Amino acid sequence: MNLLFLFLVTAFAFGRSPTAHPANVNHKDKPLAVVEARREMIDGHRMKAIKILTAAILKEKSVAMIKELQTERDHLAQIFLTNEGQKKYELAESSRNSGGSGFLTFYRQAMQLEPGNTRVMAGYVLGLLTAKDCGEALTIISQIRNIDPSMAELRYLKFRAELCSNPSALTAKDDTRLAQSSLSPLYINIARAQEEYLRGNMKSALRFAREAMKIDSKFPQSYYWAFKVLSKDGRGVDEAQRFLYLCRGVNAEVRRHYTYEPRLCTQTDEVEQALKTEEAKKNETD
Repeated sequence: MNLLFLFLVTAFAFGRSPTAHPANVNHKDKPLAVVEARREMIDGHRMKAIKILTAAILKEKSVAMIKELQTERDHLAQIFLTNEGQKKYELAESSRNSGGSGFLTFYRQAMQLEPGNTRVMAGYVLGLLTAKDCGEALTIISQIRNIDPSMAELRYLKFRAELCSNPSALTAKDDTRLAQSSLSPLYINIARAQEEYLRGNMKSALRFAREAMKIDSKFPQSYYWAFKVLSKDGRGVDEAQRFLYLCRGVNAEVRRHYTYEPRLCTQTDEVEQALKTEEAKKNETD
């Protein structure tokens, strides 16, 4: 409960919400929904707090006030109510980022201890996508959307889950929503590269992969998707070798840095085999 009380007690003491307000603002100047929601959180009732804020958002007409209420909901949806739940989440993140295999169990335990915590649920989705459990990922995303539809990562997570499950179901509207995501363009470009590749649009796939390279020349997945495109006509050896080189340097720190890429360097066997096959073909013609 420590983090919760630090956040909420400070907020009440100074009369301020997660969005910056002058320290002398008092409760009567705060939206009633925010005050009521924070009181529910102090009592350990996350879903009641979320319900209060969501109802206020639906009734509110002021764009600025809607944004403030959404920001408050985003914060309360991700606060840990128990120390044990936070520990399980941190174990899950550590295991996933170190390339371990027990992270899904830790995420599930954290979700049981922290019902409705969208931070835990988003981590679980990334873990499911790492494990290629697309259907369960979509189920959890639907639950997140019911709790906090304004969550910053939600559009990206849904797009990646659809790519995993049924890429043909993605539409131009999904592409637009992804582009409006607040996540780094690095992840957006690489998601679009994968989408275009799966649709058979090789020029577009390569363009998005190259854009990702410009943003971060050390991101392995950019070279993977460029290789996938170029290998269609016997090219892409340089990209394949660069991908393998970067993946050899992947450690827990690198995985944390690229935490929103659930399939980071999971294709090394595929690429190594492709290079061996290409080398064998060349030897046959020599």
